[in-house]
Amino acid sequence: MGDPNEPFIVDFLPDEEVNLPGRIGMAGTPGASGRDLRADLTRLKKRYRADKLVTLLEGGQFVKDELAALGVPLLIAQTRRAGIAADWSPMPDGDVPVSVDSLFSLVERCLADARDGKIVVLHDAGGDGRVALAAAACLIALGASVDESMATVDMMRPGCVPNPSQRQTLRAFDEVWRKRALERAAPAAISDMFELGEAGGSSGPWRISQTGVAPLSRPGAAAVVYRGLDPEAERAGVPAASPLPRWSPFGLPPAGRSAPPLTAPAREEARWIRPGDTFHLSPGSVLYFGRSEDCDVTIASSQLSRVHAALAFAPVAEGQLVLADLDSRNGTWVQGEPAQVCFLGVGEEFSLARAYRFCFDGLG
Repeated sequence: MGDPNEPFIVDFLPDEEVNLPGRIGMAGTPGASGRDLRADLTRLKKRYRADKLVTLLEGGQFVKDELAALGVPLLIAQTRRAGIAADWSPMPDGDVPVSVDSLFSLVERCLADARDGKIVVLHDAGGDGRVALAAAACLIALGASVDESMATVDMMRPGCVPNPSQRQTLRAFDEVWRKRALERAAPAAISDMFELGEAGGSSGPWRISQTGVAPLSRPGAAAVVYRGLDPEAERAGVPAASPLPRWSPFGLPPAGRSAPPLTAPAREEARWIRPGDTFHLSPGSVLYFGRSEDCDVTIASSQLSRVHAALAFAPVAEGQLVLADLDSRNGTWVQGEPAQVCFLGVGEEFSLARAYRFCFDGLG
């Protein structure tokens, strides 16, 4: 809970990870265990400029009333009286599983507020387990892996980590979020025609090439060529496509650190993407693009989300490919415009995060 004589503290998720106009913070309960509720809410409003306080505590007839137990039974009303919006989203504490659907709804609201430029602060009794769960889920929705999200939360608020039950909820949430993102992106008339599957789920030695040696195309397969880094992105200092560095358990180095150079043997074994590399899709198959090594086309760049976009060869598309952005952080672009889902004809280009350019080169 902390010393009641110490100032009320909010720890925010890294701005470069959230990458939205607003912010998402983590805290304990204002006014809890002898603290001055009015002073904490005033500090929350004036020091942190909070627009919304999300309460994850339980309270009611059939469960423990945590608000009363912490000495703040009127927290919700007092929060609104202080000029801060209150979102009461109770979650069970301890090892009791949290509903993925309720977590999904909470994350959608938090991200919608952050996209609108609002500052959202999550809190539970001590600012740890349930706060860690909700904050990590927000990062997952923004493209981080489960392990990356937990590491980031713990780095910004040491000791703020989900328990084993909550970690399992995060893994279930990760799967549900990605599937629903794809469902939102893919038109029903197209998605009903083929199985989209999971990232990295394609099979066959010809499915992709990330070594610079393109496999022979099978009859009817579509060829997609990597064109290289967009000139404007290159001038802005965006790094060229590279393999996923193996030095970190999370794939990418922590904020403020850079990966060490690869040794000569590692460079030879690494799957570099080079301009001219060709990737093939057979009818009914999908290529997933992103910074995760689980994707079919991996680009280890902080500009990309973990699973950034999908390119599908749907039979109903009649010689076109279906490009779908998967709620990525920096978007998928076609002809200089952001694209949620669209058709690509032969010769048309698309880019990931306005940086990494690909072209639908032709049909085999």
